[in-house]
Amino acid sequence: MSCTEIVVTVISILLSGAFSWIASWVYYKKSNRNNALSHVIAQVFALTVAEAPFKKNTDAFRSVIMQHDLKYLKKDERELIEYLFFLYLEVSAYTDDEVYALVLRDKAYRVIEKNNIETEIEPYFDADGELQIFLEPAEYRRLHKYILEFLVNNHIFLYYLDDDNKTEYQHKINYYLNFLLNETLGCKDKIDFFEDESLMETINNSELLKNHNESKDKYFDSVEKFQKVFEKEINPLWNELFLENEGVSF
Repeated sequence: MSCTEIVVTVISILLSGAFSWIASWVYYKKSNRNNALSHVIAQVFALTVAEAPFKKNTDAFRSVIMQHDLKYLKKDERELIEYLFFLYLEVSAYTDDEVYALVLRDKAYRVIEKNNIETEIEPYFDADGELQIFLEPAEYRRLHKYILEFLVNNHIFLYYLDDDNKTEYQHKINYYLNFLLNETLGCKDKIDFFEDESLMETINNSELLKNHNESKDKYFDSVEKFQKVFEKEINPLWNELFLENEGVSF
């Protein structure tokens, strides 16, 4: 065998090996991406597109973020899912009713402080007059829980607040806040919590509620973007979601 033939043979072997390696690498990469799409995307779809964000599902979403398959997605795809998870944590931390209960609890705090109302159990303020939530007596920490129960049990939906029901809601809530402060904090004064700021103004001026709604807007915008990015994979997921609801893991 001539030197030329030997060189040609060696080159052929090397090229054949290189093509074989490239084909294997492409197949491996495509296979891993398909696994990521069929597992990671399916689960994110089930948690975000198919249902509203719930606090009880945050661990499930966190486990998706920790999956090994996630690294086989493109960088911008991973960043989108990770950002969606971050917003999911923010939005699911409190339901709308829980946020409204916090707004009303803070309203009660402000009125008590502004009017120097004495109660048997006083909230703790620092030297700058800032309310220290985590250093409060247990009775104050329970106010949020009690107000939330009142809203839910009486079917008071503050996100549907309008001119037809705002007066009725304001009267009911003012009555309950007086009852609550009397029973919980021993406050004997009769207070009009909405004398300087109506219920509607209290809600509209709440930074807490504004931040919550902004997080919700960002979250649903990200969910929509997720659907567009993975549009080709989303449609088949309806069947997988059905199977998951039937107890079949995907």
